[in-house]
Amino acid sequence: MSSTTTVSAVSLACALAASAALAAPINVAHLYGSATANQTYDTAYAANAIDNNNATRWVAPDHGTPWHPNWLVVDLGAPFPVEAIDLFWGQPGGYPGFTTVYSLFHGMDGANWSLIGSGTFVEGGDLNQISAQYPFSPDQSMRYVKYEVNGGSHWSSIAEIRVWSESQGTVPEPASLALLSAGLLGMVALRRRAVRF
Repeated sequence: MSSTTTVSAVSLACALAASAALAAPINVAHLYGSATANQTYDTAYAANAIDNNNATRWVAPDHGTPWHPNWLVVDLGAPFPVEAIDLFWGQPGGYPGFTTVYSLFHGMDGANWSLIGSGTFVEGGDLNQISAQYPFSPDQSMRYVKYEVNGGSHWSSIAEIRVWSESQGTVPEPASLALLSAGLLGMVALRRRAVRF
């Protein structure tokens, strides 16, 4: 096998690996986003809602009402074609039956909003279970996501807002590509040695 063929094989493998990584949906809220809220209780910061950790959460120190809702806004930093949004609200179980009434919006400028959906969370769910899922078909372009609490018996909160997009997916790190290339080169060397002997 020629060196040209070897390089081509490595290049193809690297390209396939990069393509596969780009096709996988990523949580752009966690990777690129920032979060702000109208108010926060103690250390239950807005950033907890996009830290990819279901055990932390944003909390506001009251229930929110239709007239004075509590809100959290995620700025993705740029518009993304979004294929789904997952909400994780599950509580540890200290207040069984307590509720949170919420609405979810998307927008492009942080001022004008389109409703995605609304509902009521009831305490008793698993922390790692998706509490609400909103798929888009076709993908919906957005830069901002707004979670608004306008009622319920619980203080306003959310554990995670995950915003999924296939755009700008992660490419394999150089170290990973180097290992892949080294492995392929080793296979080629063994093949050439076997042919020679």
